[in-house]
Amino acid sequence: MSSVSANGRPTSGRIVEIDGLRGIAILLVVLWHYFAIQTPARHGSLLAAALTSLRLTWSGVDLFFVLSGFLIGGILLDVRDSANYFSTFYRRRFFRIVPLYALLGVLYATALRAGGRNWGGTSWHWLFDNPIPWSAFPLFLQNVAMSFRGSFDPLVLGVTWSLAVEEQFYLTLPLLVRFVPRKRLVHVLVAIAVLAPVWRTLSLCFLPRGGIVGYVSMPMRADSLLAGVFTAILIRTKDAWAIVEQRRGWLKVAVLVLAAAGLCAMAFNATGIGSPLMSTVGCSGLALFYALVLLLALSGPSGRLSRFLRGRWLGALGEIAYGTYLLHVAIIGICFGLIFGWSPRVTTFAEFGVTLLALAVTVVTAKASWTFFEKRMVIVGKRYSYDEPPEARSTVRQPDREAPALGVAGLLDDCSSPSLEAS
Repeated sequence: MSSVSANGRPTSGRIVEIDGLRGIAILLVVLWHYFAIQTPARHGSLLAAALTSLRLTWSGVDLFFVLSGFLIGGILLDVRDSANYFSTFYRRRFFRIVPLYALLGVLYATALRAGGRNWGGTSWHWLFDNPIPWSAFPLFLQNVAMSFRGSFDPLVLGVTWSLAVEEQFYLTLPLLVRFVPRKRLVHVLVAIAVLAPVWRTLSLCFLPRGGIVGYVSMPMRADSLLAGVFTAILIRTKDAWAIVEQRRGWLKVAVLVLAAAGLCAMAFNATGIGSPLMSTVGCSGLALFYALVLLLALSGPSGRLSRFLRGRWLGALGEIAYGTYLLHVAIIGICFGLIFGWSPRVTTFAEFGVTLLALAVTVVTAKASWTFFEKRMVIVGKRYSYDEPPEARSTVRQPDREAPALGVAGLLDDCSSPSLEAS
């Protein structure tokens, strides 16, 4: 079955702009970990002024969350009546997420058992120190352990906190989509999204490490994930989507206003992870900003934004985003450990050069991972398809040529939906 959306775009196949947005997300994450937090600068210097522009690059994780909510929410909405709804969804998610994650975990455990923390030099301590209980990782509970400790250690696996957030999201959203009546689903999801900044604020005020708790806990990040789900619902609602297409100018104004607010927050150094601003309304503002950017890209395929996101280099980055995300911190730590013997930093031209070397190694490794490993796992996942509901099998349905949905179910097979990390 095939159909087209209200704007004439096909509902099957890849939405290339999504790959571009994933490319931007992973680029922001790498800028954060490789440069923003590794480069000391004297207050008032030109370097400090330049680094100000990187203060929100950690928010690539929020863009990943919005994209994940959009893709996964859209898939679940499209197949909510499928006879094998749960089994197919989790099988596909397993083959996309778990194989590389498990491989990284095995390599980490092997290095730790081989005395990785004692290999000499501060880089190895930087990567391996303060490990959380190993049992947390197979259960995707490392974000819970990290919230209790107030740190992202061990850094070699620190980025996986956001995978835990998404996996916990995958355990709850399918139940809501399947069992909450359609007319009430939006109301339930809105209530959860509104509560997220409330929970973050309470966490900041009353918990010892409340800023970190609010940042890494799934219920308190639900607004970012659900912003993507709301976007998926919007494009599946004919009248609402028509309004979006007619009022794109207002979308642009809203994006510019939110971007200006972000620039002001960066200028006043109020964008730290777990800071009062970000813990209260900041993360919600970022979620709204990225959701609006997504709407702009999808509603104006001939616009400048969409054309930019369809750029080949961004798409190539988006394709390898998951592997890049999981491996980039480990690779920069290893490069600095082997060459200098100390933890990553950018204070000299030599260190800057090694950072660029680590970036190149990361891209090459992630590309190889996608080509020879991840893609094959995705193909295995594709063997599981969603069945039509029993009551629909005896009827022949014509394509709904008027539905505005972009039909993203096919994207599940290729969706990296990784998370981001910001420590």
